Amino acid sequence: MGLCQVDSTLRGFDTLKTQHRNVSAKTRALHESCERLVDEKERLVEFAEALRAKLAYFDELERIASQFHSGVMAVDSDHFLPILHRLDECITCAPGPLTCLMQFASTTNAPCCGSRATSNYKSHSPYRHQH
Repeated sequence: MGLCQVDSTLRGFDTLKTQHRNVSAKTRALHESCERLVDEKERLVEFAEALRAKLAYFDELERIASQFHSGVMAVDSDHFLPILHRLDECITCAPGPLTCLMQFASTTNAPCCGSRATSNYKSHSPYRHQH
């Protein structure tokens, strides 16, 4: 009975050892998956923040465009040139493919605002360009 019991106990230990290896392998795989998911989440958060920052250009462009369309913006005001400069930055730095920009521009007439602002400035400026 003693030898049979020892053999049975050894088989039980072998089974436990195999189960332990399986659990360890699955735990390692789970940890690796979690690390990959955390890395992916960090990349997605960075992407979302970058996208949010780029979309802020569209928000600002829309705000500036509405000022030009409303007629509130006076060419001789102190804020006109900085806003005109910011309008140029927004149009230049707006993200995305050209089709996205073209769609946005067609809905807000952003290029029209820029050219209208420029022509208003040139016609009202005391420093008209001499050719």
